[in-house]
Amino acid sequence: MKFVLIVTSLSDDNGGSYAARQFLDAALNCGFQVTVIQRSFNRTHSPLVSADWLQLLSREVRFFEFRYAQFIHRVDRIICRLFGRSDSRDTLAWALNLLIDSLSLVFIVWDRKCIRCLQSADLVIFNEVPDGTSLVRRLRMITNAKIACTHYAPVDYVLKVLTRNRNGIDDLSSYISLYAAFDWLIFEVASEAYKFNAITGGNSAVSLFPSICESKFSNMVERDAPFDHNGVFNVVIVSTIQMRKGLHALPDVLFNLSSRSIPAVFHIVGKVLDADYLAHIQYQIEVMGLWDSVKIYGHRNDYLNFINSADAVLHLSTAEGVSTALREAMYLGKPIVSFSIPGVRDLLSDGENALLCEPFSTQQISDALERLHYSRSLCSEIGRRARRSCLENCLHSEYEARFGKLMLQIARSAVV
Repeated sequence: MKFVLIVTSLSDDNGGSYAARQFLDAALNCGFQVTVIQRSFNRTHSPLVSADWLQLLSREVRFFEFRYAQFIHRVDRIICRLFGRSDSRDTLAWALNLLIDSLSLVFIVWDRKCIRCLQSADLVIFNEVPDGTSLVRRLRMITNAKIACTHYAPVDYVLKVLTRNRNGIDDLSSYISLYAAFDWLIFEVASEAYKFNAITGGNSAVSLFPSICESKFSNMVERDAPFDHNGVFNVVIVSTIQMRKGLHALPDVLFNLSSRSIPAVFHIVGKVLDADYLAHIQYQIEVMGLWDSVKIYGHRNDYLNFINSADAVLHLSTAEGVSTALREAMYLGKPIVSFSIPGVRDLLSDGENALLCEPFSTQQISDALERLHYSRSLCSEIGRRARRSCLENCLHSEYEARFGKLMLQIARSAVV
């Protein structure tokens, strides 16, 4: 099968990129003919290319970069703002969009090898949803392949964001229309695919449960612990810093543990996506005089060493797919404390292989961390069960089998 994967970034600092590499590795191991297209305006758009990406691209992979996608998208947005978006053929907006579609095809045709790959493809997958339907619309002028898109965000979270806006109904309609441009949507868990199909009244959503990358652990460089263990309960949070990751709950948890005389230190590893959000959290912690109990490291390539050295792993996200960091913590046999949210519940069970708490309940999070602090046997038992669950459900070899079967099904089946 001829398989085309369209990605936004070749960096290694987000979950979407991790999932894209899983797709690419599985496709190669399934014997597919693979093409990767990076849709960016120029190479400075995504300056970081991780070693994992370079290793995969060095295999039997064709690689192209659609350098005009960002430029054409900007022109589309200008047209939409000036003239509105309309499918009616008697409007100026429709004529201008037709012109842009034609020009974009000319840009793509300049790279004849890329156009041939698209024309002969059986399946095209967007690893991240594009900003609009224009690029999908143009691809349909080139290829008869099935076009699919991943959907990592929980449906409930997307709907919650949309209903915050005054034009919630219009936004919901746009959301459905955007994904209706694809033949298939690929969710990480079956429950989310079911929700989407229930909302749209269709059956175009399917699921592919993610795996871990065992090679990351075999290649993990053994180093000294990145922090002191002397009399300290070290809690590691691997997360980008932004609102939906729930780090604003940390000041309350810090206060609760400090008032109970628990010597906890929180180590936050992850890229800062919202500096103002981080500054607000820092201010709250500094006012309480507890800043020494928090260490922020930013993005680290050696984040697995932080997880491996942790006494516990904390997950405060309020909206998540099937977290990569949690799967990796499970593989390393670490006790996990998390809010009980969709995605997490598909991976972990309270009291069995993790301690799950009511969403937004910092009191329960604090209680769970206190239990782990005073019972190392509980830490060991929960960590052992977490690793066993990971080995039973998240191995990459089993993921490849599921991936190959699903991709062939999507490429050969018509959407009913």
